Amino acid sequence: MAERKRAALAPLLALVLVGAATAAGAYGAWRLLRAFAAPPAAPVVDLGVATRASARRNGRPADRAAPRVSDAAQGVGDATRRELEAARGAMRSRYRPGPHVEVVGLLPAGLETLPSRRSEPRMAPASSRSLDNPWVVAGAVLVETAPEPGGSGRVVLGPDEGPAPRVVIPHAPTRVSLRSEGPEVAGVAARFEGWPGTFLVPHAVESELGRLQVVGEGDGQLELGLPATDGRFSFEKETEVVLLLAAVDASGRRSPWVRRVLRVLPVGAGDVEVTLAMERSSDLDLYAVGPAGAVVYYANDAAGGGRLDLDANAACRDNLGVDTEHVVWDPGAAPPGTYAVRVAHYERCNVEGPIPYRVTVRACGEVAVLAGRFEADGDRRPCTSVPPVQASAWCQEVLRFDVPPCAADPGRAKPP
Repeated sequence: MAERKRAALAPLLALVLVGAATAAGAYGAWRLLRAFAAPPAAPVVDLGVATRASARRNGRPADRAAPRVSDAAQGVGDATRRELEAARGAMRSRYRPGPHVEVVGLLPAGLETLPSRRSEPRMAPASSRSLDNPWVVAGAVLVETAPEPGGSGRVVLGPDEGPAPRVVIPHAPTRVSLRSEGPEVAGVAARFEGWPGTFLVPHAVESELGRLQVVGEGDGQLELGLPATDGRFSFEKETEVVLLLAAVDASGRRSPWVRRVLRVLPVGAGDVEVTLAMERSSDLDLYAVGPAGAVVYYANDAAGGGRLDLDANAACRDNLGVDTEHVVWDPGAAPPGTYAVRVAHYERCNVEGPIPYRVTVRACGEVAVLAGRFEADGDRRPCTSVPPVQASAWCQEVLRFDVPPCAADPGRAKPP
């Protein structure tokens, strides 16, 4: 019986990986970012469409037993996308990026009541809590059973994944660089030790965080994270979690697991949060400016209701390797008005080349992710005022954004 079950599961795993970009791509990263805004319900992903689309792309007849999806169910997905795009369009006028960054993703608040598509087989998407797993992975499908070993290919961690644990801040997406190699590799399996289920990630997926790719010659990215709030899971103290990664081939079998240690750091959760994540260890500094002009940064760590509760790589000595900074306005402490975010390059920490960074803003349930980089060496002058053009080599304005009064539900924002 067990052998027959595994034999029946193998082709399904392969089809899920090949076709998940259709079924989960449009929704997986939306659910990833939505999880950082507010705890979602437990929707399910339609794998029937993915199965038939995968069969057509590979020149095979579609499985007649594959589940069918009604036009009404497909229409729900279209309505979701239209409402999401309309809300995102409203955000664009209130989130104004600086000239040296790009917007990676915008996710509005208040969309948790939108219906989701339902069909069989009912495999939970990355943001589901049906398996009591708090983790989310962009573009992934969460299944109960891991692929069987014995597959071809392998996973190689990227050059930026050094020996130090990768820091994870709840409420903000975290990127792990990797690639999976092998002629028959269709995607990646990811597990978090101590938590049930396995995430299946297709070789490439278009998402709200751009195109994510885990198969190919260059370095790919796996986007993961923990939700903003979840009544059943708590990370109130520093925790290490082992992430297991494996390549999955076209037969549905996996390569040996590769370990990547994650370090979950608890930080404050509030109406407005700003997180700076450095892709390479260097002394970058986060500056968050409140509506009254008070600047929160390393030399003024509490001002205007905001506070810096995580500082990293100070002078390339203190908290080295954390590579993440965080400013929070506690619930009820964030005044409405216009906020600003700047990032300054204070000093290199024995690294060469460009220093990429990402900023995640969570404001009254909305989420914005932006990316920038520094090419030149650092400068020890403070970045407490709007930087002139010539200062962009070390001091960059990332974002100006308008915050309305937060609703009683911290997962929603009142319309402007």
